[in-house]
Amino acid sequence: MKKIINGLLYDTEKADLICKWNSDYDFMKDIVYHNALYRTKAGRYFLYKTGRVLGQPTPEFIRPLIEERAFEIMAEYNPDKVVEFFPDKIKEA
Repeated sequence: MKKIINGLLYDTEKADLICKWNSDYDFMKDIVYHNALYRTKAGRYFLYKTGRVLGQPTPEFIRPLIEERAFEIMAEYNPDKVVEFFPDKIKEA
């Protein structure tokens, strides 16, 4: 998916996929959202989201993220990438 936001092109085919996860699953209502965190070649982060409600696909969307939010998502879903992209923000326990 491609989207231009504030004059910047966000493209899931050209950006690097950092991590994926599902959220907001509700078995009774058949709701699930698929999320993916991407990083552009210019170092900007964005969230790609799509899903399904009652068996029907939801619209896709892209939302730019600030580095702090990208850090939080990586820390939860792909800690190895935190070490790669944010080495100054972490310490050994």
